[in-house]
Amino acid sequence: MIQYPINHTPPRLSVKLRRTSKRKQLGLPSYESREYEASCRRWQKYGLPELAFNSMMDGQGFACDICKQVDEDETGKAVTLHVDHCHKNGWVRGLLCVRCNVILGRVKDDPSILQAAAAYLRFHNREGKLSVASADPDTK
Repeated sequence: MIQYPINHTPPRLSVKLRRTSKRKQLGLPSYESREYEASCRRWQKYGLPELAFNSMMDGQGFACDICKQVDEDETGKAVTLHVDHCHKNGWVRGLLCVRCNVILGRVKDDPSILQAAAAYLRFHNREGKLSVASADPDTK
């Protein structure tokens, strides 16, 4: 076993400390954080580097690409958006809030279903249209 002086950092730890301080300088999360784990998943699943993801977040103003809303947690910090990708070729399309991402997943990325849903909502949200509650003869 190699003996190191008391004030000497072992080589492996020294490298990790340098990497961690470099990550901090770049504004990236530490190795032990949940953000780092999420970053690793984005890299493995989509091939999206952390700096590219952060650049996309900044470019969108931390807002969803569809609804343009910024979700915040209890502390007022912007919630990380989800990576939207094409299921056919795997290309990253943009960053979405969880609601919009789930909607696209539920309709299987089919624009015709979304158009039919929009037409349905426009039809049923017209002024003067009878609603189920107002059509009930017992209500006054």
